[in-house]
Amino acid sequence: LGLAQLDQKRAAEAVESFNRSLRLDPTPTEVRAARATALIRLKRTDEAREDLKVLEADPRWQSLSAYLRGQLLFTEGDLEGASKAFAEARALGGEEAAPAAFYEGLTYLRMKDLVRARKAFRQAAGGPDTDPTLGDASRQLDAVLAAQQRRAKRWEIQITTAIEYD
Repeated sequence: LGLAQLDQKRAAEAVESFNRSLRLDPTPTEVRAARATALIRLKRTDEAREDLKVLEADPRWQSLSAYLRGQLLFTEGDLEGASKAFAEARALGGEEAAPAAFYEGLTYLRMKDLVRARKAFRQAAGGPDTDPTLGDASRQLDAVLAAQQRRAKRWEIQITTAIEYD
């Protein structure tokens, strides 16, 4: 039930469902992982950190715990820490590698580091079942960086990006 609520963007209800489940049996790490995801969405990072400690203690959850740590740090505004956590999750592989690369790129964009953002988006776009917009984002950043190298004016960069996007 909690996973369905989480998928339906009902994070608060999902947390309550996960709490009920953990009261019955406190050992399932996958329930803690799902609850941490919901808590991060609710910006209840102190509580999410407790679940992350459990995940980080189990080597089977290394990649997911790094990814969730990145989400948590991003939510808290620690962009440098978030980018490192996303890079770690990407390097560890697994299901989280492509989303981690995407969020790594997003974090670099927020940091205004376009070169590293482009690199992360390219890495995210290289995987199977990848959203084609990641390649588009990488190409847009190519255009912006090329315009910056030419010392183009701000309005020229915006026009170049708009043309690349179309």
